[in-house]
Amino acid sequence: MANPRVLVDGRVISHPTAGGRGIGRFTIGLVRAMRSAGADVTVLVDASADDREWRTAIEGVHTAPLTRAAMLAEPPSSWFLCTQMMLHPVALDVVPRAVTEAGLRVVGVLHDVIPYRYPDRYLVEDSARVQARLRAGLVRTFDRLLSNSTFSADTASVVLGFPRDRIEVVGAAIEPQFVPSGEPGLIDARLTRLVDIGLDLTRRRVVAVTGGDDRKNTPGLIRAWAGLPPELRSSHQLVIACTVVPAVRD
Repeated sequence: MANPRVLVDGRVISHPTAGGRGIGRFTIGLVRAMRSAGADVTVLVDASADDREWRTAIEGVHTAPLTRAAMLAEPPSSWFLCTQMMLHPVALDVVPRAVTEAGLRVVGVLHDVIPYRYPDRYLVEDSARVQARLRAGLVRTFDRLLSNSTFSADTASVVLGFPRDRIEVVGAAIEPQFVPSGEPGLIDARLTRLVDIGLDLTRRRVVAVTGGDDRKNTPGLIRAWAGLPPELRSSHQLVIACTVVPAVRD
């Protein structure tokens, strides 16, 4: 079987709430993994800044302009990887019209369906509810979904009405820079900029990437840490990495 041809929507890398953060970086990791697995991957961009960022993130990655002509030139066996369908604010062309005109197969990246499960909190405004309904209808037209966890795949199948056997769980991967180092001094040098906000370089660190949303249960993490033996808390520092408003931080 020939390696699949995958056209990745690379605009996610500069999305106002995804660029440089979880979803944007997940997409970079996904592209890196597909290339390692032998897929023929092209990242589609519509801005020179996006092109530069992709080339910086992944050495040797192939990029191309996201144009109608480029889509129509693709064989129907190609896949279009929709990366923006779960973002807020939602992009208006998560599957460009040219993709449909070209008859390309579409696979979407699924992160979670939390707004659909908790509408009283996340879909309060009329515009949000309308967008959610439209997005769910669009997803049901996809050929496949790629999920970051089994839980997300299981819940999305029920909430969105998408066949579970067409959702592939791809998980996640650790980026290349997250590796053990035999030079502790090198690590500490990179972390020196965090000393002013409380990082203690003399202790070992336990890092949790979380957030201010109640679902992250960051207060529960802090309470659990406080319940550990004093000697362990003395030798280790809990470091919570997230973006929160001052009220939540306090």
